[in-house]
Amino acid sequence: FWVVCAMIGPQAVSAVCSLVMTRLLTLRLELPALPVVGRIAKLSFRLWGFALLSKLVLMVDYLIISQILVAKEIVLYSVMMKIVTVGLVLFTTMIAVVWPEWTHDWQLQRYVVLRKKVLALAVIGVGACVPGAVIAVFALPTIIRIWLHDANVVPSAALILVFIAYLAVRLWTDVHSSALMAGNRVASATMFAVMQAIITAPLEYTLGRVWGAQGV
Repeated sequence: FWVVCAMIGPQAVSAVCSLVMTRLLTLRLELPALPVVGRIAKLSFRLWGFALLSKLVLMVDYLIISQILVAKEIVLYSVMMKIVTVGLVLFTTMIAVVWPEWTHDWQLQRYVVLRKKVLALAVIGVGACVPGAVIAVFALPTIIRIWLHDANVVPSAALILVFIAYLAVRLWTDVHSSALMAGNRVASATMFAVMQAIITAPLEYTLGRVWGAQGV
């Protein structure tokens, strides 16, 4: 619990401070109506539940690799995951820019327009992975060798391509998950995270024992 709070707590506090400073969030002293408070509290608990579940799903990876991978593979997996995380952070910034527009489309029930926007951003993310894969195959071995100061710990081309494929899938799913959250469809997004955990954990364990880090 404390690990999850430490991971998402600073981001949540900084987000609230940013909203207050930009006057997108106004704090008032008067108490709103109780039904409004109840609705906000209920939605907040759902959002925190979804965030907690999402973090736990991501932590499953490290629980599994600690049991089935050797030290060299764990190092390579962790380094590659850090690089993938950088790509996800950059793409998340793009999602944050269009999030209010998606919420507006939800409110106006412009579902066809919303689907086109979500699909366009998802295609851009996945499409960017194609040239990114070519660059990564040639550049990442050198970068990681310099980073780790160890010529023996170098990712293979197959491992790099698998991680790029993983990044493409994450970009596609994150766009659609964010679109659901933009419309406060928390229940649907939570079910999505639950299904992800059910599918991911056994497959990671089974394929990881066969193909190592590439299987995970």
